[in-house]
Amino acid sequence: MTAMTIIVAVVVFWALFVLGMLIGISIHREATRRRVHRLDLEEYRRGRRRLEEARRGSRDPDED
Repeated sequence: MTAMTIIVAVVVFWALFVLGMLIGISIHREATRRRVHRLDLEEYRRGRRRLEEARRGSRDPDED
């Protein structure tokens, strides 16, 4: 192999590695964003249920 072939192979390898890392980070970030949104939504609904129960007089809104 000539020196130029080795250099091109190393550059291609690192370019693919960096591209793979960026794609992986992006996928992980999106999955985390969805998970956090889902948890926030559940917490919001739980709070709404707690307020509705308190409004009907069945329990204290701050009681867990």
